[in-house]
Amino acid sequence: MTNQAKGFAVIERDLMLVEGYLSGETNEPPECELLDLDLRRTPLAEVRRALTQLRRGIYGTCVDCRGPVAIERLRVRPLTHLCKGCMHADEVNERARSARIR
Repeated sequence: MTNQAKGFAVIERDLMLVEGYLSGETNEPPECELLDLDLRRTPLAEVRRALTQLRRGIYGTCVDCRGPVAIERLRVRPLTHLCKGCMHADEVNERARSARIR
């Protein structure tokens, strides 16, 4: 098993614990090994989307450029769907749009 596959396995297990808590299956907040999510602000739909992607083998693929999202980034932001480069480009574009609106 590759390091990425091992990392994905831990992320999947943690996301399953979070899903159980957010869906009301369990009352106790989960103790996750890797994930440090603000459970009050974590949308259940996003957790389920990430789990679906894991099961389909497409988790960790950027939706913009189709390149890989670094495992280190996924550990910090497990619900992200953008690689660092595309996230940065989106932020730059958003700042430019905001500047034009003012």
